[in-house]
Amino acid sequence: VGVSAVDSPSVFCAGTKNVRVKFQNFGVDTIKSVRIQWQINSSTQTSYNWTGTLAPGATSASLVLGTYAFSANTPYTIKAWTTNPNNLSDGRKSNDTLSVTRYAGMTGTYKISDSLNADFKSFNSAIAAFTERGICGPITFKVAPGIYNEQITLLQLPGMGSSNPITFQSMDKDSSLVRVVLPSTVATGNNNAAIQLRGADYIHFRGITFERTGTNPIAQVLHILNGSTHNTFRNCQMIGLKLTSANTSAYNIWSDQGVDDYNEFHNNYVKFGNNSVSYAGLSSTHEVGTVFVGNTFDSAYNSSVQISYNDAVNVSNNQ
Repeated sequence: VGVSAVDSPSVFCAGTKNVRVKFQNFGVDTIKSVRIQWQINSSTQTSYNWTGTLAPGATSASLVLGTYAFSANTPYTIKAWTTNPNNLSDGRKSNDTLSVTRYAGMTGTYKISDSLNADFKSFNSAIAAFTERGICGPITFKVAPGIYNEQITLLQLPGMGSSNPITFQSMDKDSSLVRVVLPSTVATGNNNAAIQLRGADYIHFRGITFERTGTNPIAQVLHILNGSTHNTFRNCQMIGLKLTSANTSAYNIWSDQGVDDYNEFHNNYVKFGNNSVSYAGLSSTHEVGTVFVGNTFDSAYNSSVQISYNDAVNVSNNQ
């Protein structure tokens, strides 16, 4: 007999939560009673005495062992194990115990840096954390100066919304000091941009450079699709490839799949690429609320800004 799963808490916000587990009968005899003992961060909790009937190979229902008050931004190791099956010693104790580490969902301010005291070393490690742990309030990532050689993808996640915005901002408020760099490629597929918002909502970038390098043909900088809404870019740079011929795989700001409403761009510097902006809704369902204000569009090979199938657009004070 042994604990086979810690069902709860799994994805949760800070507060008092039930701790639920299942156990499995790994033996050949029917189990009619067992004691489940458990600890959180090595602190022993009140044991749980189960009675019933569990056939060989079967797994119990989810059992509430008790409750525990979980705080934000703290790792919790939940350890549970079985003892005294049928009031006897367990002949095989190696499968009695299960231990997992869980965090409450994220909220608050965190640091992205390669320094020893950083919360996260990269954009992707930060994104992986709130994807796994959940979103329980506004989250701000302050990004230290550096070159971040990575590709960023943000999806629609539970908890995203106007009350829980996620912000990535340059610690020094200087976009030239925080650079997300991705080499151009010959690969095709659905995600070949330096940053892709694929259904993500209420994501805000402040003072960050997104840049493509090299000479390969596929070099989108920012790709927005799948109903990404209410996202903003302020005081950022989107630097594409310097082209000598037309290349529709090298847009700097690109929206083309689905209806992406209320996305805003303020005071950004957008350079090179085929088009600075290629932003299109659907002929059947127009996008609304797109804003381009105070941006500088520099040296695109083709058009600076192309917008179609969009209503209530604000394009003003750009150069």
